[in-house]
Amino acid sequence: MSKKRKGADFDLDDLDVSDPDISSDDDDPNWAPDNPDQEFQPLRSLNCYGNEDGRDEEDIDHTDDIPLAMLGSTSSAPVSASSAIQSATVTAPTEPFVLTRAQKNAPSQAVAGLVTPTDAPQVTAKPAAKKKVAKEAKQYKWIKTEPEPRNITWKGSMPHYDEVQTHLDLFRMFITEDILSNIVDKTNLNAMRKKNLALKLSLEELRRFLGVQMLMSILKLPAVRMYWENGIRYSPVADTMSRDRFISLRSFFHICDDTLMIPKGEVGHDKLFKIRRLYDAFRENLKKIDPEEIQSIDEQMIPFKGRIGFRQYLKDKPHSWGVKVFTRAGISGIVYDIEIYTGKGAVEISELGQGTDVVLRLVENLPRFMNLKLFFDNFYTGIDLIHKLRVEYGIESCGTIRSNRMRGAVLDTDANMKKKGRGSVDFRFERHSEVSVVKWYDNKPVHLASSYCAVTPIDKCQRWDGTTRKYVKVDPPPPESSVTTTNQWGV
Repeated sequence: MSKKRKGADFDLDDLDVSDPDISSDDDDPNWAPDNPDQEFQPLRSLNCYGNEDGRDEEDIDHTDDIPLAMLGSTSSAPVSASSAIQSATVTAPTEPFVLTRAQKNAPSQAVAGLVTPTDAPQVTAKPAAKKKVAKEAKQYKWIKTEPEPRNITWKGSMPHYDEVQTHLDLFRMFITEDILSNIVDKTNLNAMRKKNLALKLSLEELRRFLGVQMLMSILKLPAVRMYWENGIRYSPVADTMSRDRFISLRSFFHICDDTLMIPKGEVGHDKLFKIRRLYDAFRENLKKIDPEEIQSIDEQMIPFKGRIGFRQYLKDKPHSWGVKVFTRAGISGIVYDIEIYTGKGAVEISELGQGTDVVLRLVENLPRFMNLKLFFDNFYTGIDLIHKLRVEYGIESCGTIRSNRMRGAVLDTDANMKKKGRGSVDFRFERHSEVSVVKWYDNKPVHLASSYCAVTPIDKCQRWDGTTRKYVKVDPPPPESSVTTTNQWGV
């Protein structure tokens, strides 16, 4: 049987295997075809990276590329280089030699006189990467039906504060004497450390200073010094405190001891250290207010354009630049809790997502199972969040939801609803979680999800019609009408 060697134009049957200078290329790395035009190179192997034998690089055993002369063997008989490595006595070569290309490039081969077989670097395979096992998503079964009526009457009552008679009383509810005393101590300490100055700030003077700051925030002038200048002098400010004293207090005003701050980049660094004591005390005082029935969670901006590591830009806010604060507030406008956003990575995000984590942290101190009504926008809304609030907190919730968070709820297409016109609606209900999703078409589709509102009752709302150039009545989904009653199911 005649075998053609891949990549060579000769027949294996024409070879004289009895010739001691020629042996199988599997044993002798210096094997060469019987070609008079090709010069025989005893120190060059044809089955190395040149791929003269047609094999792929990764299939080549580079150990066999080492010339026998380099292994100290004087025998002319064909010997396998692999067996020679195991039996040869390794000694330094007495004459210079030339490394083949395979020897130079193969890091794992042992060369006699340089590296012993036992000292040769071991190439260990990298452990196989662990495959991420996708978490099994909770299955929701959506049906086109309305939920069964249930009692969601609010179990609380509106707060009453007989001790609050004036605006100053309300201010003292949140900014207590302990907070003011701490500011006095830290401000005096800061003046002594920076300028070796005895500032001698007192509680009474601090109250006047804070009052001047509030007046300046209401009646704004281009420069602070203008409140004391002749011609435009503002008496409520100028008569309360001198200009130089006000500027001195403002430059040394402090809430913390800077020597206790952990430097940036080290473990435990707090971006809010400068205001931490005031911030924590203020949040605790906010919790003293009894909650009302209808509340919402959203972002709020504290206007600020100075240098700070967590300044944010929100284009849709009245003040685009500033410090972003997650806020829980009531329908009356009272703020019940806040959380300052200090940037990405400041708080560990759970598998439920950042929006859900913010909501759960802000409702943590609310009384449980009082049938409170909570609203939020599509940054926070999720089916799992709505279900969790109802089951674990006893809070009914509602919010706009993004179409990719519907958890398998298939609603009517945008094209079909556009044909039906403004006010067309489609809905689904999930019995296990008791969550309803509603798709309402106005100028564009709007998706809502709720644990206590569904597609009925339907009322009329006023919308601008660009075609007729006038306001028209459009059927909206709840909760615009249903939140006005404590029990929209009529139970």
